[in-house]
Amino acid sequence: MSLSDQLIERVTINLAGHEWRLVITYGALLDCEEVTGIDMLTGVEAFVNPSTRSVRALLWAVLRRQALGMTLEAAGNLIGPGEIEAVQEALNRAYVASLPPPEKPRKGKSGERSSLNKPPMGWIETRAAARVEIRLSDSEFLDMTPLEFHAMREVYVKNMRHWELVAGMITAAVKNHSMNPPKRMVQASEFVLHRMEEDRAGVGSAHIDSRTGAISYYAE
Repeated sequence: MSLSDQLIERVTINLAGHEWRLVITYGALLDCEEVTGIDMLTGVEAFVNPSTRSVRALLWAVLRRQALGMTLEAAGNLIGPGEIEAVQEALNRAYVASLPPPEKPRKGKSGERSSLNKPPMGWIETRAAARVEIRLSDSEFLDMTPLEFHAMREVYVKNMRHWELVAGMITAAVKNHSMNPPKRMVQASEFVLHRMEEDRAGVGSAHIDSRTGAISYYAE
């Protein structure tokens, strides 16, 4: 049993007299995409308009991490007559359980809700973030769900903000107590680049994509 199996909400399905645990990891999404050619990272086609082929492929991608040697044909044979809809429903629940909570809509300067209009990261960018920022090995990344990855990147941003605030305290102290100090005392928080929604308005905010964990900074 992997760590993701223990941390993620439990979703199971009984097939051929055996109870299977369903956890949608990056590895499962990538394996399913390789078999079906469907974009499993940034698209939802396999879940919104699934075909029998895509359901079987995703089931195989999930179960092969529990049963070594599980083939695509063997996974398909586990689905009995009339069970395809139950399998699809269970995989959808597992998919939702493996994702971060939906993000709250942001508000623009006028107070109206606005979209980010920024495309989510693809596989190359996501893997790069996992390796460079969080320093995950390929196997650690592939065994992780988007929910866990997103949580780690939230902590990563908080850590960046902490050190930016430390640097801001030093910068503000130097500027405020210089030989030519500003008329208005500057605050350390003004030098924090990766701001979140709850920070002071009018300076900027950092946004983390709830599907991929992409971090983007927006100046207000």
